[in-house]
Amino acid sequence: MNERGLLSYQGGRLVVDKMDKLRTGRQQAPLVGSVPCGELTYEEENVECVTTLPTAIFGDGPFYILHASGDSMEDEGIEDGDLVVIRQEPDPKEGDLVIALDEENRNTLKKYGGKDRKTKKVILEYCNKAVYGNKKILVKHLVCQGVVSHIIKKR
Repeated sequence: MNERGLLSYQGGRLVVDKMDKLRTGRQQAPLVGSVPCGELTYEEENVECVTTLPTAIFGDGPFYILHASGDSMEDEGIEDGDLVVIRQEPDPKEGDLVIALDEENRNTLKKYGGKDRKTKKVILEYCNKAVYGNKKILVKHLVCQGVVSHIIKKR
């Protein structure tokens, strides 16, 4: 680094002139368990650990992280065992991948498909055509616990 001019020693002290390129912002994110990518289930928050995410990559939160469990989101690149970084956002846009609750407070990870024209219910779409075809979940009201920000692959 000395040869590239990124740092130098002057009078026995380290001198760094180009620290402006170093981004040090961090955001804490707890790993709080798993979310089913398949049928809806009851889940309880259980903080396994807390990690920090660089804001240069993940942006500003607040965030939390979940283990993906199941196969219903494979067409969106989310596989069983992946870590899913969730930005707490109650108002998703159509097409967002969301952590949603149904009327019985069961949660799931699905694609937000807007509202069904006939029933006026919210559409939560499975994203694995090979296994689930065009299967959907319809709920009276969308309770969104967050929107998928990033996927951290298990491999």
